[in-house]
Formats: sequence, structure tokens, C-alpha cells
Amino acid sequence: MERKWEYCTMVATHTASDRMLIVTLLRANGEPEGRSLGTPTLGAAIAQLGIEGWEMCGFYTVNFPDGLGQQFYFKRQMD
Repeated sequence: MERKWEYCTMVATHTASDRMLIVTLLRANGEPEGRSLGTPTLGAAIAQLGIEGWEMCGFYTVNFPDGLGQQFYFKRQMD
């Protein structure tokens, strides 16, 4: 049986003005579906995604004019 995956990204911003964690599900139809995890703590956000079945598969650091940010990539097997 062929495995099928769904993917999401989480962007964590660390700017001078505020810190924000946004998760975006990457849908096959090209329509992103964004949501906030409701926590400013990176560790808690990653743990929440793990509870939901997401596995981290990559990340990189982004340089913004007023601070740094990270973009994390997650995948989980579709039923």
C-alpha cells in the first residue's frame, strides 16, 4: 500500500514588536489553511503538533528586518 502524507509549516517569528506562532496546513488543492496554536512558547507548540500526529521533517532560520524567525516543516501520514 502506498503511503500518503499531509504537510504543514509553522512559522515562529521573533521580531522586535512581538512573537507569533502560526501553523499552515498545506492542502493538495493549493489552498492553505492557517491557524494559531494559542501559545507563544515554541516548545509547547512543537509538542502540541506531536500530539496531533505531526513529525518534524525540517526547518530553517529566516532573517527579517526587525528580527529572526524560523520556519518548521511537519508531515503526518494520511488515513
